[in-house]
Amino acid sequence: MKQFFSILFLIFLSASLLAQTRKELEKEKEETLKEIQLSKELLEQTKAKKQSSIHRVSILNRGIRSRESLITTISAEINQIEDEMDDIEIEINKISSSIKKGKNEYAVIVYSIYKSHTDHDKLMYLLASESINQFYQRVKYMRYLTAYREKKINELELLIRNYEVKKAELEEIREVKVSLLGQKENESRTLARERNQRNNLIRSLAQDERKLKQKLAEKERIRKELEDEIRKVIEEEVKKRNSNNLFNTLTPEQKLAGRNFAQNKGKLPWPVDRGIITADFGLINHPVLRGVKIQNNGIDLSSAPNTKARAVFDGEVTKIVAILGANYTVLLMHGEYLTVYQNLVDLKVKAGDKISVKQEIGTIYTNQEENMAVLHFQVWKSKEILNPALWLSK
Repeated sequence: MKQFFSILFLIFLSASLLAQTRKELEKEKEETLKEIQLSKELLEQTKAKKQSSIHRVSILNRGIRSRESLITTISAEINQIEDEMDDIEIEINKISSSIKKGKNEYAVIVYSIYKSHTDHDKLMYLLASESINQFYQRVKYMRYLTAYREKKINELELLIRNYEVKKAELEEIREVKVSLLGQKENESRTLARERNQRNNLIRSLAQDERKLKQKLAEKERIRKELEDEIRKVIEEEVKKRNSNNLFNTLTPEQKLAGRNFAQNKGKLPWPVDRGIITADFGLINHPVLRGVKIQNNGIDLSSAPNTKARAVFDGEVTKIVAILGANYTVLLMHGEYLTVYQNLVDLKVKAGDKISVKQEIGTIYTNQEENMAVLHFQVWKSKEILNPALWLSK
């Protein structure tokens, strides 16, 4: 009996754990699909203005990466379902074995009861007792057989019901697997088309290498100029109290703000309501020029025209910088941490303002040629440049 209920407990427990894992995969897939949809929307916006641009390549690259991630997630779902199917089949076999064993035991009981199935047989069986004690034991045995028979019937009925439920569950999961296999095949075909589209666009853009290198040099100038400005701001803060460390110059309130900021790593809201990362942090490959690397001190977030930039955490506007070719840059201080929002117009803040999380800072400049708004976002800790993607919520 204990073994019977142990089997049922393991069945329900394993089903619960597997469902949880599949739920997590579904959530991941849902988020990836949202990113793919936004990539498609941005591509449609740029298509209306300009078919060939580096940003278009970047969006295609991001869409391709998202679709690759989607296919990987679908594959993981299929593997999970196959494991689940194997587990259910094992459970079905165990239940089937238990049913077979129960039926055999039931047959023995029925046969024992049948041997004394009439009242006369039962009476003769009892009267044949050699002692009062044996008579009493035979009465107990006959009662036990009747009770045990009823218990076995209940056990078998429960096992058979569970068997049917598991068979139906297996069939349902098989249908899900077939659906996912079809989805994976469709996504793989779409991925192949996107890669071909991206490669054709790269070949088209690569023909004007001189123009691409001019844009690259301009971007590098802006990067260095902004980095110099940020380091000046940090140095000014350090000099205020004649210290070699920014943290030592902070008030207790500012230190608390920095600790709160640090505790929210991986949980910060995005500086745009809706956008995708089209340029990663660090030394990255140029989207078009082979063998050319770009140093990116932050991440680039591409969004729809007229998207607003917002603060990722409570802080103070420490400086606003105007850089030729990059519009305005707002620097927000959060204790010893600094967040940077570049390529803004129509600012809603000024130096010295106290800012709350998700408060609007300004409008991201929309490139009329490409019909796209791109925010460059950075995170610093004192003089150290950090990867912003690690700080934003997933």
